[in-house]
Amino acid sequence: MCYVGDTHIGTYNIQMEAPMATESQSLLDSPRGKRLLAVLCAVAFLDFVDASITNVALPHIREALGFSVQTLQWVPSAYLLTFGGLMLLGGRLADLFGRKRMLLIGIAIVGTGSLVGGLADSSGMFVAARLGQGAGAALMLPAALSTLTTTFAAGGERSASRPAFSAAAHAAWPVPRAGGAGHESLRRLSQRARTRANALLYFHAPAHRTFLPHEHSLAL
Repeated sequence: MCYVGDTHIGTYNIQMEAPMATESQSLLDSPRGKRLLAVLCAVAFLDFVDASITNVALPHIREALGFSVQTLQWVPSAYLLTFGGLMLLGGRLADLFGRKRMLLIGIAIVGTGSLVGGLADSSGMFVAARLGQGAGAALMLPAALSTLTTTFAAGGERSASRPAFSAAAHAAWPVPRAGGAGHESLRRLSQRARTRANALLYFHAPAHRTFLPHEHSLAL
């Protein structure tokens, strides 16, 4: 703005108002954004790990709950059936009733299904729990993915958050195998330790051998 005042005759006072930079802080750099991304990644990890986590325990599940060879396939298939079949419906419900609400409802259903599955005393009850878990996961995953794409801005934020979400989902697949291998290794080490302990007890504690029957006593 240019003006000539009484006290500034012959002098032009030029005042230029520079636009203020109003760059807002990136949501992903804030603590709230990092917590939100961690929760969404945990949702993706949980949904996909539930699809295969029972595979390493199938022999024990069959023995404990009385599954037959034919019906045992329902343990992994029940979850995948409702998870894949209801996912589109879960996305539609998230649009109608809100992403946060459907995400919380899905978490509650998965948690209830996990509790029922842990307390199941029959094969039918366990399969029903797995069906419920899959239905809850079908509500969780679309709501989580929609929250990810609508909360984080296009560009740098979304380019950084999507790979983290995808990595969490992919990390769920090798976890059951690693856990099963670790459990099997611990079981074998435990068996070896018990065998060595029994051998040491037998050969280095003669008093314990008095409880064993002798050949002449067996003959009597």
